[in-house]
Amino acid sequence: MTLQTRNHSFKAGIIISAVALGIMICAVFTVLSAYPEAMEKSSYRSVGLIQGFVTGRAETYAYTPFFSTLGAVLFSLITISIIRFSFMKTQSEEIFYIGLFVMSMSIECFRTLVPFKTAFEIPSMYLYISSRFLIFSRCFGMFSLFAASLCAAGLKTERQRNVFFSVSLVAMVIALGIPVDGLSWDSTLNVHSGYASTFLLIEAGLPIATVLNFLVAAYNRSTREFITISLGILMVFVGRDILLHSDTIITPIPGILILSAGTWLVCTRLHRVYLWI
Repeated sequence: MTLQTRNHSFKAGIIISAVALGIMICAVFTVLSAYPEAMEKSSYRSVGLIQGFVTGRAETYAYTPFFSTLGAVLFSLITISIIRFSFMKTQSEEIFYIGLFVMSMSIECFRTLVPFKTAFEIPSMYLYISSRFLIFSRCFGMFSLFAASLCAAGLKTERQRNVFFSVSLVAMVIALGIPVDGLSWDSTLNVHSGYASTFLLIEAGLPIATVLNFLVAAYNRSTREFITISLGILMVFVGRDILLHSDTIITPIPGILILSAGTWLVCTRLHRVYLWI
């Protein structure tokens, strides 16, 4: 993949994130008042790697799903814009997949369809479709980070598009194969889907594999920067988990801060590694 093609993909990510932000602004004026009712109709508390420590210790807050979604969209727009500017002339295979992960966060705007349904009684079919997009984007984002770690560890990706399509295909198979209930949702306004234990396994196992691959890269390439990058990747996964599964007033800010700090570590160290190449 040429630098020009990669930069065009980042530009497309900026446009997608800007549209997602427009959806969030629209939600402020149309369905923000429906969030408390949507929260009351939730079937159960959110389940996540970190959320388990919060459940039972802090009460849900009706507007947290809005703020966490807005945080994810703003993170996507700001970060992909910085990446495009910073890496415009810097060749790095890993940054392409990091950028794909960042873009995937903008799809969180689809969670606004739950309050839209509450306010306007839209058909459940729209929730069913939006949940498929959400599952795809979340899997796509995690697999993109894993692909970045494989590149760092030494995977030859002369045909980068093939890796991109492979990541997309796996995420699509998972999104289309998981059963979804368009009539119920959790306290973060995620529509209920099956195989929750499988998702938890993926969200626990994939970060470990990704971090280990970057540590392998540090050893194979004798570059200490990849040790810091592995720490940043761990922070990205933790911050993402906190942010996406937040349903209390105290969790969104730590989530977005850890996510942003981890992404900053990853991008700045990658830029340093490839600066003179």
